[in-house]
Formats: sequence, structure tokens, C-alpha cells
Amino acid sequence: MDFYRSIQGMVLGCLGLCSATPAQDVSRAQPVLTVAALTQPAAWSAGPAAQVLRAEAARPTAVFEALKQAEMSDQDIVLLARPVGDDSLPPLFAHRENQSMTLASTTKLITTLAALDTLGPKYRWRTRAYLDGQLHQGVLYGDLRIVGGGDARLSSSELVEWFRLMRQRGLAEIRGHIVLDRQAFHLSDSDHANTPLPSAEQPRHNRPDAL
Repeated sequence: MDFYRSIQGMVLGCLGLCSATPAQDVSRAQPVLTVAALTQPAAWSAGPAAQVLRAEAARPTAVFEALKQAEMSDQDIVLLARPVGDDSLPPLFAHRENQSMTLASTTKLITTLAALDTLGPKYRWRTRAYLDGQLHQGVLYGDLRIVGGGDARLSSSELVEWFRLMRQRGLAEIRGHIVLDRQAFHLSDSDHANTPLPSAEQPRHNRPDAL
């Protein structure tokens, strides 16, 4: 819960909806707030006057000032802050909330929260190595199996250091193959149906892979 409260505090602080210092006040704030960029029109049950007063009172001037310094127009952004759990309450702040926008990286917040809820904050994606054979006097008579666990942060330099560590621990020669095991993720072509193919112009369109 401390992690969730920290995220909540950062979001609220960025929007200017609370002070930056009293974290204990943020953790006790009810109901919890969310910030989202909408792709569908929103329907509010409160009257227009109440919406305007609530929105203007909570206008995050620091955020808009920072966007202005970054040469971003008010017309380039959509913001919405509203209580969670009661759809009858008016928004705490709304700016062009009925304008359709591409979600882009905003969806990472949903993915992150789902992962934290399912796996927990202490979970780590790991890549493991297994000896599929007998190791005798530094020689592996069999295969070295590299089993991917979804670690997207494993870099080339870390991989080199990992193999150097294996050598230090006695693996000097492999009389077999280095087998790459991707079976941790059971994905099919249908799972990637809506994922664009990576390209030189869009390298971030990378499909999920255990390795």
C-alpha cells in the first residue's frame, strides 16, 4: 500500500490538487483519485455550474505553466481528475475531457497497476541458465539452456558479465548447444493481432517475448 500511496501522492502533486509535503494527508485522502486521458465522451451527473466551479478551483496552474514553457498548447492536452468509486460525483478537474485522443503511454499506468496487483511490488522478472548435461572439469557435455523470464532490462553488457560469471564458477567449455527457451510466455499469432510490427521508424513496437 505504501507504493500505491506514493504513486497517488505523485499524481496529485503533479496536478496541484494537494501540497507536495504532507504525504500522510495524501495517504488518508478518500476517495482515491485517478488521472486519465479519455478517448470517449464523458457523462457527468452534476450540473454544468457545479462542474465549472469544481474544475476551476482545482486547476493545476503549475502543470499548465510547465507545459507552456515546453511550448505545448492547451489544445494539445486532455486532462481529467475524478474520484473513484462514485460516478455521481463531478470531476475535480477537467480540461477538454470530451476530446478524443490517442492514449499512447497513458495505458502503461493501467498495465503497471495490473502487474502490481497480480504479481506484487517485490516480483522480479529473471532470466535463468540450466545445465542440460554433465559438467566435468569445466566441460559441459550437453546443452546450456537459457530460460527467459520476461526481463526486458537484460542488456548486452549484463549478458557478457553473466557468462563471465559462469566461467568463473567452472563452466569453461560447452560440448553441445546454447538453447534459447522462450516457453515462459505462451503466446500465439492471435495474441499479437493488434501489435504493430517493429520498424526502423517505430522500433518501440516490440512484441512480448520471454527473452
